[in-house]
Amino acid sequence: MNHQNEGKGALIPFQYSYEKPGCLIEMIESTRQELIVVAIEKKCLTDETVVRLSQKLDTYLLEFQRRSCG
Repeated sequence: MNHQNEGKGALIPFQYSYEKPGCLIEMIESTRQELIVVAIEKKCLTDETVVRLSQKLDTYLLEFQRRSCG
């Protein structure tokens, strides 16, 4: 995984472009795994990269919740 550009600049707007329902779950799991790796690597939960990944994961989880309730 290349984490060099993570955390730099503005957060890229989230696009709802997945066709299969399982795709969102895969994105959630992939982002969660990446967040764990980076948090361990940085050893700091307030590191900009960790925060950005956490925000990205939050966005995916909110979309999952929105779809589950609607």
